[in-house]
Amino acid sequence: MKVCMVLKNKFPTDIRVEKEARALIDAGHEIYLLSLGKAGMEKVEDVEGIKVIRIFQKENVIYRIPDYMSFNFFFDSPLWRQQLQTVVENYKIELIHIHDLPLIKTAIPVAKKNDIPLIADLHENYPEAKRTWREIKKPLINRIEDFITPIWRWKKLEKSVLQEVTYLVTVVEEAKDHYINECRVPPEKIKVIMNCEEMESFKNLIENNNLTAEFENNFVITYIGGFGTHRGIDTAIKSMPDILKSIPKAKLLLVGKGVGKNCR
Repeated sequence: MKVCMVLKNKFPTDIRVEKEARALIDAGHEIYLLSLGKAGMEKVEDVEGIKVIRIFQKENVIYRIPDYMSFNFFFDSPLWRQQLQTVVENYKIELIHIHDLPLIKTAIPVAKKNDIPLIADLHENYPEAKRTWREIKKPLINRIEDFITPIWRWKKLEKSVLQEVTYLVTVVEEAKDHYINECRVPPEKIKVIMNCEEMESFKNLIENNNLTAEFENNFVITYIGGFGTHRGIDTAIKSMPDILKSIPKAKLLLVGKGVGKNCR
């Protein structure tokens, strides 16, 4: 099957997108990825078997205004919709796979026009993540975004567009419960695919790292991923005193990066 993934970001790299694409390629599917580009990147490029097709935004901000206005007022991007339709036609795409909430509404008419399935792959609770991201932005930018696209609009978008997708992929059972109970998505339309490390590549990293010896005699609780208040890392940290009472050799190992004072 010819699958077109859509990522409103630059690629490479996005580890979840990479892992899913590799799994689908190994299963015999052809993977195309429509993503953002930047100066120095090729328009079309093969990245480890993934055919990446990039969208380059106009350098002059004035030319971006119509698409910016359409997205922020209607959550619809004419630029991405046109490019996605072109990719679907040119490469005979049989399924659209959207990564994250922002571009789902844009992709719905393309999927309907071409009578092909639409998969929504939600990496996180986007409205709540958006709330957290705004906390680390400058106050003026934060106020502008809160005025144009308040969190309640993101929640309303989430609930409406998820009614129209063919299937929904999410990362944990708690997220599945959210989509069932708050977005009214039928449970049979939801698949949980955890964002775990690939054991082979992770094993190679461990074997070549001094951390193995350093924590050899400890009970290690590991978090790997981005740092942010919406990740719940604070819960793990606050739990350590109680855990140590039962497991004296327990260690909490946090691996990742983040921005903002809340991540320090």
